[in-house]
Amino acid sequence: MNNISFCINDCISNMEFSVNGGESVGERKWTVSQQDAIASRDKSVAVSAAAGSGKTAVLTRRIIERICAPDGFGSLSRLLVVTFTKAAAAELISRISDALTEELAKNPGNRHLRAQSLLVSSAPISTIHSFCLELIRANFQKLGLPADFSTAEETEVDIMKKRIAEDLISDFFDGTTTSDEGGIADFGHFADTFGDIRNGDRLADTLLSFYETLSSTVGFLDEIETSRKIYERAARNGFDGSFWENSLRRYLVDFLEHYECIYEEAVAYIRENDSYKKYLDNFLYDISYIKEILNLACSGGSYQDLSAAMADYAPKKLSPVTGASGDRKMNFYKNARTEFSGSLRKFAKDFYGYSDEILCETLKESASLLADLSVFLRAFENRFAKEKRRRRIVTFADMERFALSLLWDKENDAPSELALSLRGSFDEIYIDEYQDTNEIQDKIFCLLSRENNRFCVGDIKQSIYSFRGAQPSIFRAELERRPKYEQGSVSPAVKIFLSENFRSTTEILDFCNGIFEKLMNTKTSHYGEEERLRCGSERHGVLPEVCLIPAMSQDAQDAQDADDTEDISASDAEAEYVADRIAELLSGAVHLDGTPVKPSDIVILLRNASKCASSFEKALKKKGIPCRNSGQTAFFESPEVLLILSFLNVIDNPARDIYLAAALKSPLFGVTLAELLYIRRYQRENSLFDALCHFTKETGFAKGEKFLCEREFYAKAAVEMPCDELIWQIYTNTGIFSILSADEERPLYEIEQIRANLMMLYQYARGFERGGFKGLSGFISFINEVIADKKEIGLSQFASPGEVVTIMTIHQSKGLEFPICFVCGLSREFNFKDAQQKALYHTHTGFSMKLISRDGLVRSDTLMRRVASLEMRRLAVEEELRVLYVALTRARERLILTASLKKKKNSGEFQEKGLFSFEGEYGLASRFFSDYDERKANSFLALLLPALSEMQGRFSLVLPKRDEIKTWTEISPRYQEKMCNGSDNGEDISYYEAKKQVAERLDFVYPYRRMSKIPSKLAVSKLYPDVLDDMDGAEMESSVPAAVTMPHFLMREPAEAVTAAERGTAMHTFMQFCDFENVRTFGVETEIDRLIEKQFLFASDKAKMDIARLEAFFMNRIAGEMMAAKRLYREKRFLIKYPISLFSSESEETFEGEELLVQGVIDCAYFNQADELILVDYKTDSFSSSASRTYVENVLKERHTRQLGYYRMACEKLFGILPSHTYLYAFALNDVIEI
Repeated sequence: MNNISFCINDCISNMEFSVNGGESVGERKWTVSQQDAIASRDKSVAVSAAAGSGKTAVLTRRIIERICAPDGFGSLSRLLVVTFTKAAAAELISRISDALTEELAKNPGNRHLRAQSLLVSSAPISTIHSFCLELIRANFQKLGLPADFSTAEETEVDIMKKRIAEDLISDFFDGTTTSDEGGIADFGHFADTFGDIRNGDRLADTLLSFYETLSSTVGFLDEIETSRKIYERAARNGFDGSFWENSLRRYLVDFLEHYECIYEEAVAYIRENDSYKKYLDNFLYDISYIKEILNLACSGGSYQDLSAAMADYAPKKLSPVTGASGDRKMNFYKNARTEFSGSLRKFAKDFYGYSDEILCETLKESASLLADLSVFLRAFENRFAKEKRRRRIVTFADMERFALSLLWDKENDAPSELALSLRGSFDEIYIDEYQDTNEIQDKIFCLLSRENNRFCVGDIKQSIYSFRGAQPSIFRAELERRPKYEQGSVSPAVKIFLSENFRSTTEILDFCNGIFEKLMNTKTSHYGEEERLRCGSERHGVLPEVCLIPAMSQDAQDAQDADDTEDISASDAEAEYVADRIAELLSGAVHLDGTPVKPSDIVILLRNASKCASSFEKALKKKGIPCRNSGQTAFFESPEVLLILSFLNVIDNPARDIYLAAALKSPLFGVTLAELLYIRRYQRENSLFDALCHFTKETGFAKGEKFLCEREFYAKAAVEMPCDELIWQIYTNTGIFSILSADEERPLYEIEQIRANLMMLYQYARGFERGGFKGLSGFISFINEVIADKKEIGLSQFASPGEVVTIMTIHQSKGLEFPICFVCGLSREFNFKDAQQKALYHTHTGFSMKLISRDGLVRSDTLMRRVASLEMRRLAVEEELRVLYVALTRARERLILTASLKKKKNSGEFQEKGLFSFEGEYGLASRFFSDYDERKANSFLALLLPALSEMQGRFSLVLPKRDEIKTWTEISPRYQEKMCNGSDNGEDISYYEAKKQVAERLDFVYPYRRMSKIPSKLAVSKLYPDVLDDMDGAEMESSVPAAVTMPHFLMREPAEAVTAAERGTAMHTFMQFCDFENVRTFGVETEIDRLIEKQFLFASDKAKMDIARLEAFFMNRIAGEMMAAKRLYREKRFLIKYPISLFSSESEETFEGEELLVQGVIDCAYFNQADELILVDYKTDSFSSSASRTYVENVLKERHTRQLGYYRMACEKLFGILPSHTYLYAFALNDVIEI
C-alpha cells in the first residue's frame, strides 16, 4: 500500500483533520474556528485556511449541515460548489456521498437524505470552466455559437494561434490586411520594437503572450487602450505622480530605509568603540545624506529634485584602522557602506538620469506603439474568432469571457437578467482555492452571489500559479475589507482563519513559523498571529535538518584533476548527499508509529525539475534506490510514444526511412540491427521500404511479410477511420501493453508509466478528432508542429507509482503530503526571465517596452520598462516565498532542506566563523532584514540564511565535508557494512543492490573507446570536416555481409548500358596514361589505340570515351601550359599525416596529439615559367545539354572545392608551398574553372 497520500487540495486522511485520531466525520471534534466556518449563516464568509488545516473537511461538513438543517431541508441542487481542478471536484463529491451515507445509516427512514444521496452525482459541483461551459451550452444562441460546438485541445489551439499570428504579421508587412483589420503605418518599426531580428519567432511569441495575459482580464483588449491613455496622460501632465514614478519612489524609500537602520547602528557602535573614531565622520556624512534623500522622497519631492540630489553623493574613503579587520561586526558595517555606495550610484544611473524632455518623448512614442498594438491584437482576435467558429470550438479562455458576457451588463456595470435569475436559484455559493482566481473569475462569482451567501476558501500563502493568471491580490483584498467573524456579528461579510495544522509535527511547524515570520512580514505581506501554524495533532518528532553542501576547495579540485577522477559539481554533490541520506533512512529509520520507512514515504521536491532532477535520479539509481522522476517533460521522447508515432508515420507514408527503421526494430516486429543493415544493403538505390519489399519477396523474410501485411491493413483502415480509433486498434491488435510489460526486470512503476503514456497519446488523438474527422495525416502534422514548437508536455502522471522515491516539482506537490520531505536545490537562482524581456506586460504594471530608433540600429531602454521590471521582480520574489511555504508544509514527520554553497562559502566556514551567531554575517543580516532585502534576493537560500540565524534550536545544521560526499559517491554505507562484514557472496542482498553490483562489473566503458572508432587511414575523397563524427557504427556495418551481386555472364539478361560513371572512369584513365606529345603529333584516337595495345585501356573503353571533348582539352591553354612547364607531376600520389581534430567537431583535447593518415592522388601539378605552382584536377561530371555555364560552374565548385582544399594542403606538404592557382578542368564545359 502506498503511504503517500495523493489527495487533492489538502484532502488527506482522517488523521490530518482529527483531533482525536480515528473518529468519523460525524464524531470529529472541530476546533473553534472550524466550527465557526461550518455554522456561520446568512453571511459571506472568506476563510483563510492554512496548510493542513482541514479546509475540505470543513467545506464538506458545512454542506452536509445545510442539507440536514433542522430549520428546513436544504438541497444539493441549490448549492453551487466550484473547485480548482476536476480531481478536487471528484474528491469533494466522494466526501459528500460518504457523509450522506453515514447520515443515512443513522436515519435510514429519512426520505430527504435518500433523495439527496441520489442527487450527488448530478449536483452542481465542478470546476469554474465546467460551470461556464454548462452556462454557455444553455445560452449558445445568445452568443451566436453553433449548438454542436466542442472544447478545443489547448495544444491544438496554441498551434492555431501561432499560425494565425504569423500569417497576420506577413499580411501587415505586405500591406494585404483587410479594411476592417486596419493598418499600421510603420509595421517594420512595430516589428523591430516587439520582435527580435535574431529570432524570427520572437515577434509572434511576444504578441501572443500579451494576448494570453489579457485574456484573463475583465477589460481584455480594452486594457491596451487604458494603458495608452495612462501614457498620454503622463506625457501631458508630467512624469511625477504617475504609476511608474510612485512605484520607483517606493523602491527608493525601501532602499534608503534599509540602509538608514544599518547606518544608525553603525554610528552607535563606532561611538562605543574609540578605536573606530576615524570612521565616524564618514558614516555621519552618509547617514545625513540618506536622511536628506529619504525626507525628500517622503515629502513629495519631484523626480528631477531626487535626480539632482542623488547626483550630489560623494562618499569619502575610510581611513585605515589597525585591528578592524578582525571585528566581524565592523566588517559588516563597512561592507554595507560599500554596497550602499555602489547600489546608490547604479540606482541613480539606471533610474534617475532621464530629463523631462526624454521622458515626454518616450511616453508619447510608447503610447503610439500601444495604439498599433491594439490594432494588431484586435485584427488577430477577429481572425482567431473566425477560425474558431469555422472549427466549431471554444477555448478555456472563451468559456470565462462568454460566461462573463452572459452574466454582466457591461454598460451599467450590473448583473444581467440571467445573473439575477441564477442568483435566486442558489442558496449558497462555495468557491475553493480562491487565492488562485483571476479577475474574470472573481467578477463572475460576484455577479452570481448575493452579499450574504458566498463562502470562499483560500490561502494567500499558497498562491503559486501566477503563470496561469492567478491574482492573490483579489483574495487579499477580500480579507482586508472584512471584519473577523464573531458570534452575533451583524456584518454581512466576515473572515475566519483556520490556523490549526493537523498534518505536521510540532517541530516542523515551529520551523515554518520561524522562517515565515521573518520573510513574510513586509509592507506587502503579513504573517501574524492569525497566520501562524498551530499544531492540531500535538505530535512531536525530530527537528528539521538544514544541510549546506560545501563547494569543492581549489586543493581538492586540483587533487581530483590529478587523479583523473569523475568531476562532481555542486549540484551533483547535493544529489549524492540526498541519495546517501535516503539510503540511511531506508536502512533502519522508523515512523512515529514505529513502522519502517519505505521508498514511497519519501519525496524530493525541486523548484524546477528540468534543471537538476536527473542528477537526483542518477544518484538514487546509483545506490540501487528505486525512484520515479515526475518532473520529466519529454513525453514525445519516451520510447513507447516514439514507437507508436514511428509506426503511424510509416502507415501514412512508408517512404520515411527513419520511422520505418524504428518501427521494424521495435518489439512489435523484432527486426535485428544486422537484418536491418542487410535489407538496406540488398537494394541501396531506393527507399528502405522498397528494399524491404524486394528483400521480403526474394527471400521470404517472415518478419518483413508480417510487417508489410499489417502496414497495408492499417493504411487501408486509416483512409476512413479517425486516428484515435486507429491507434486503439493498433493497441488491441498488436498487444503492445503486454509486449512492453513482459520485461520481468522492469520495475512495476515503469510499466505503469508506459501504460499511462500510451493512454495519454490515445487521449491526444481523441481530442484532435473531437471537432470532426481529420485523419492520420492531420494528426501526424499536428504532432510534428507540437514538437517543432517545443511545447513542454509532461509524462502522464498516475496515482500509485509503487515503492519508489518520488522526485517532483513543488508545484506538483501542492495539495499533497508526505511522511518525509527533502526540499532540495535551494541555492539555485530564481528565474526572472519574464521581467527581463524587451517588451513587458503584467496586470499590475501594464505595458512597457524598449524603444528602437527608426533606422532600426539602436534599441534604448525606457524608465517605464525598467520600473515595470523592478515591480515584476518584486512580485516574482513574493511568489517564490509562497512556493517555499508550499514546499515546507508538505512534510508530516521529517523535513530536510539541502543547498549547495557557492565557492566563497566553504565547509567549516559556518561554524568556524560563526556566520549564524548574533554578530555573524547572517545574524546581522537577519536583524536588518527588510523589504529591500526581499526585493534583491535571487534564491531560496539567500532568503533562508538570515531567517535561520534567529532560529537556533529549531533545526539541525548539517555541514558535511566535500571529501565525505565523494566517498558517498563511490559506495553507500549499507553496502560498506556488507563488505566490511565479508557479506559479498550474494546472500542477504536486495534486488536493487544486486542490480547495482552487476551494473558496476559489467557496464565498464573503455576510456579510449572514441579512438577505437577512428580509422588509421582515409582517402581524400572520403574527407569532410566532421567525417569522424559520422563514422560511429562503421565497425558495425563492416560486420554485416554485403549483398552479393550476380555477375553479368551468369545472368540471362544482357549487360546494362554504359553509365556516366563508367564513361568518366574511361576518360580519366586515358588522361592518366596518355602521352601529351603523341596526342599533339598523332591525335587522340591514335593515342587511345596505342594505350589499348599496351593494355592500359580495355578495347571496350574506346566506345565509352567522348573523343571530341578529349580533343578540346588538348586545344585548351591549360594543356599548353602543362607541356611547357618546368616541372610536371601527373598522378602524383601522396600519403600524409593530418591532425585528427581537423576532421571532428569534438574538442581538440579529445584527440590531442593524434594524427590520421590521408592518401590521395593529384591529377596534375606543375611549375610554370614563372615558378608558380599550379594544381589541376580533371572532372568528368555529366550535365544536361541545356545547362548553362554558370549553373555548371556553381555545381562543380560546390561539389569539389572541399576536396581540392585537401589537395592544396597536400601540395604544401609535398612541395613546400601552396599552389598559386587551383583549377578544375570541366570536360562538360571544355574549359577550366579557377577555384
